[in-house]
This record gives sequence, C-alpha cells and structure tokens, in this order.
Amino acid sequence: MSFRRWISATFGICILPCAALAQVTGNIDAISFEYWPDGRATFSDVHLGAKPIWRIACPSICVGYNDAVTISLSDDKRLQMHRPVPEGARISLLHGQRTIDMPDLFTKPIPNDRVHDMSRGGHILIEKDWKIATSFKTDGLSQVLSYLRWRAAGAQGAWPQTEQVATTSPFYHLQIEQERQYAPHDQLVPNTKPQIQFAIRAQNGIPFVADPTPTSD
Repeated sequence: MSFRRWISATFGICILPCAALAQVTGNIDAISFEYWPDGRATFSDVHLGAKPIWRIACPSICVGYNDAVTISLSDDKRLQMHRPVPEGARISLLHGQRTIDMPDLFTKPIPNDRVHDMSRGGHILIEKDWKIATSFKTDGLSQVLSYLRWRAAGAQGAWPQTEQVATTSPFYHLQIEQERQYAPHDQLVPNTKPQIQFAIRAQNGIPFVADPTPTSD
C-alpha cells in the first residue's frame, strides 16, 4: 500500500489540489502559508519555491501531512507524527552535521522544545540495513503546530500566526549551542554506521555525520 493510500485509509483524507482561492496568505520566519475557510492549509519554504513542505486537511479533525508522514495533536495538544516504520529501523534527526536519535518519534508526542528545534531546519532520516529508506524536511513544524492548535480550539477570528511554541526548558537551546561549540569537529563518520557512533559516545565524544543527499519515498 502506498503512503498516500495509507493516509486516506487511516485518516479519511482525499488528497486533492486546493482549487478554491485562499482566504489568508502570509509568511513567518521564511515559511509562507495560506489557509482556507474549511481548514485546509499549506506551508512552504520561501527559499524553495511554492511546493508545500506541509499540507493540512480537515475531514473531521485537522491533520497535517507530506509525502512521508502525517501529523496530528495528542490529547495534551502536543505534536504527534504517524508513519508505519520497518522493524529495527533507525530514526534520527539530521541537523547540520549532527544526528539525534529519535526512536519514539512515531510512538509518542514530541516535546515542544524539540518541535521548535526541528522547525529551524533539518531532516528526519529513517534508515534500514545501513541505508536511508526515507527522509523529509522538518522546517515549519512550529507554525503547523500553532495552526493545528488554533483549529482545535475553534478557529475564532484570524489565526494568531505569531504564536510562539513554549519550550519546556529555558536552557534547552543554550545546551544545544554548547554541544556544538565543544564537539570534536574531526570526528566525521557516516550516519549509516551506528556502531562507530556508539564507540565515540563511549569515549565521551559527540557523534558527527556526513550530510547525505536527502531522499524520499
């Protein structure tokens, strides 16, 4: 079953081009958006043209999707990603030359501070048998989360698109910058060799990976 058919079967979404004129358009932090009265919306990177990174559909409740995943709100209004993943696959966030393992990405809601970090640019990598099976961009997730929360709350008035996603720790991003500052830059290893990364971690190093060319299903 193709991923688009899986989306339709799971969420009841018919993926069609948006034919009606958009009611509202704009951009936030290099992410352009447009949304319609029925809840549909698109989010795109202004530097990459008009092709959307994320789309929103609202058959009953609003969900987001791209060619690789669907996203929805958890009961506590956090972002939840959905995708069938092969058993034993490695799931990680690639940001610059760093990878962060995210084994619970498709089974648990994503912490708000992690959503904010992912939204600043990066790719989710799904690897199987040391090969990248799927990857997709994570830009704009903060805006998508804000929009889904607004729709879930009844969508009264205009979308407060300047809403900031609250972080769970005020020191989270300081910690990330410190990790990057003190990371050993000479340790470049393929992200498809996790056993090498484990060895580096055992020596109190921070793993680095070569930046592969992202691919999609």
